[in-house]
Amino acid sequence: MTIQMETETKFRVVLDANVYVAAYLSTNERSPNKELIQRWLAHEFTLLFSQSLLKEIIEKFNAILSTVINSDFE
Repeated sequence: MTIQMETETKFRVVLDANVYVAAYLSTNERSPNKELIQRWLAHEFTLLFSQSLLKEIIEKFNAILSTVINSDFE
């Protein structure tokens, strides 16, 4: 009987709220911020966040959405 153990350890990462916003707004496919999101989606690391960080991310995207909506009505 052979037991294989996973030797690869995933990093645990906390990204600043601005990384999400910059990745979303970037038109550059080689953006470092977009690369971080793509690596997370590829399960290269475990993403960690707190309630306060999640609140900040939501606030930033709400501000972006508000700006887009307001500019549509001008």
